[in-house]
Amino acid sequence: MLKKFNSWLKVYFGMQYENHLRFTPQTVVVNQQPYLISQVSEVEVPELVEIERVIYRIPPWDEAAFYYDLHRPNCLYLAVKDHDTVLAYAGMAVNYAAKDAHLTNVATHPAFQQRGLASALLRSLMQVAIRQRLLTMSLEVRVSNLTAQHLYEHFGFKIQGTRHHYYIEDGEDAYTMVSDLKLKGN
Repeated sequence: MLKKFNSWLKVYFGMQYENHLRFTPQTVVVNQQPYLISQVSEVEVPELVEIERVIYRIPPWDEAAFYYDLHRPNCLYLAVKDHDTVLAYAGMAVNYAAKDAHLTNVATHPAFQQRGLASALLRSLMQVAIRQRLLTMSLEVRVSNLTAQHLYEHFGFKIQGTRHHYYIEDGEDAYTMVSDLKLKGN
């Protein structure tokens, strides 16, 4: 049964789902400080939830949501680390049929915001998406989160629409934003 399902996935999505997205760890220099960007592992999930808790008080994502995504072959989560401590993370889910990488999360611990860590993560995820021959990267962002919108605009994202009452906890609207990866090397 599993073989048939994987065969169907290969035909439908144009790939084999046994192969998870992978990322080779790399050192990046951000504001003259070296950091490690690596793929998130299960043992780091509590750190991701703690960052969410500090940012949002009530985390939108709990451990179960992160564990679920880490086991999905079309998802990739990266973390910026300093001495084995996660300072920021970002994740994407790939829709191979639509040739889109959808950003699921981008979060930086408040003590390390405005240092370029989210930019380093976005750059790395975009490089993975381009290597996967994806055409677009998409996301949702709070209408009130101007800082994040400016970051995304810097990476070529443009507002495509509005999702009304998108955020469950307070009913705030979200903009949908899309970046054309063809312009970045595809």
